[in-house]
Amino acid sequence: MKKDSGQGCLIFLILWGIWALVALLIAPWTDRNLDFWASYVRGHPVDVPFFLSYLLTWFLHLSSIFLNIISEVARYFVA
Repeated sequence: MKKDSGQGCLIFLILWGIWALVALLIAPWTDRNLDFWASYVRGHPVDVPFFLSYLLTWFLHLSSIFLNIISEVARYFVA
C-alpha cells in the first residue's frame, strides 16, 4: 500500500492562503460599499466592522468582485 505524502493538503493550504490574501485586498472595497449602503438605508452614518466585510468577501469569493462593481455603479445613481 502506497503511503500518502500529504502533497494534496499542502496544495490546499497554499491555495487557501492565496485566497485569504486576495480577500484581504478586496475587503476594503467591500467595506466601503457596505458602509455606504448601510448609511443610505439607515439615514445616518454607519460603520460596518471590517471583519464582517472580510468574512463577506471570503464567503462570496469572486462574486464579491462583481457585486462591488454593481454597487459602485448603483452608487452613482443613488448619490
